[in-house]
Amino acid sequence: MKDTKIMLLGISVYIITWLLLGFIGYLLSDNMTFKEVITHSVILMIMVGLGWIPALVVCGDYYDKY
Repeated sequence: MKDTKIMLLGISVYIITWLLLGFIGYLLSDNMTFKEVITHSVILMIMVGLGWIPALVVCGDYYDKY
């Protein structure tokens, strides 16, 4: 059960990170919608390259604590 919780936590943090980066990109863009920003190739490449790091940190802390 602990591994399932960690997996769900990791997926949740990954999605929240993706939406947060998309929201920041939306605020900084001039004429793009939020949907266009979160599906833009730059955001997707950032998520593949760096988006997993916050999820790894949170899951590692959760694993150590509980």
